Amino acid sequence: MYQMFNVIDNFISEEVAGDIRAFTLNNLVTNRPKYSGGYISIDLVEEWEPYHDLQKEIQEKLPILKDKTFFQGWIFCYDEECNGVTPHADPGAINVNIWCTPDGCILDKDKNGLILYNKKPPEDWTWDDYNRNLPKIENYLEETQAIGTKIPYKYKRAVIFDSRYFHETDNVSTKPGLGNKRINITFMYK
Repeated sequence: MYQMFNVIDNFISEEVAGDIRAFTLNNLVTNRPKYSGGYISIDLVEEWEPYHDLQKEIQEKLPILKDKTFFQGWIFCYDEECNGVTPHADPGAINVNIWCTPDGCILDKDKNGLILYNKKPPEDWTWDDYNRNLPKIENYLEETQAIGTKIPYKYKRAVIFDSRYFHETDNVSTKPGLGNKRINITFMYK
């Protein structure tokens, strides 16, 4: 039977998680657009040079990526209380999502993770349909009785899943203060 996702704890070192956090927190002062879900994104390819080494390490660690090519990646940083990224699907084959905020920064332990649905978009949907058209996505998930699986947040946890499944942030609730912001890094492979 096909497993929809894999979870690997302690996927990255303390040093790498710290580097990602330091870079992110030091780059929040730029004029970045904030999305309605209460987060900003930083493009790995354009802004964070060390992604090359980390993505190679990830590809070596995960046999599922053996014949895949790195496609795109981002760092996401969230407000202390927000909804996060809304339901969407991605155009890649595999996403690797890694959480980089220490567990002690989390205020509500029932939030901050990922919800992964057991539905992919219809073949005739465009990128805008499955990635940005929230009313259409929500109607589709309701009409098809999609089941969402909650993957709990944990520091340095990696969630590896088929990019085409709909997924969203399971809300965000962290302690006040810049150093407590929920940060994750996402690598997408084709």
